[in-house]
Amino acid sequence: MLMLRLMRRTLFLLSYLLSGCTAPPSAAIQSFGHDAGKEWSKTVELKRQSDLHHYADVTINGRVVRFVVDTGATTIALTGDDARALGFSWHADEVIPVGRSADNSIVEGKRIALKHVTLGHLEGWDMRAVILPDMEGSSLLGQNFMGRASS
Repeated sequence: MLMLRLMRRTLFLLSYLLSGCTAPPSAAIQSFGHDAGKEWSKTVELKRQSDLHHYADVTINGRVVRFVVDTGATTIALTGDDARALGFSWHADEVIPVGRSADNSIVEGKRIALKHVTLGHLEGWDMRAVILPDMEGSSLLGQNFMGRASS
């Protein structure tokens, strides 16, 4: 049986602490595994963009969505626009409290499952996610993908 676990290199390097919130030039999501006595490791490297964020083009159920890699997000969070582009829909009565934001305010959305999520050679099946209809900007690639993806 193939045993996998995904490890991520922290985005808060010494340069971050010394330079006052300057993001590192790149971040890596690395998978390690053991199969039939052989150890292996594969990495997906993401370059820091000019806005100091790390972005990833992630394929969800066969369609590409641009994400911000968010190590503070517990789960994958889709904007309303990205969710609609993926074929999801919702009604106002389906939007419920799904968590709390960094400022401790209640976040409302709809819980869903994503059948297949891939980033490079890393993939996850039946991934939990939330649709945040009022979220602006980019969807968030959360820890549940970074912690469960395999190659």
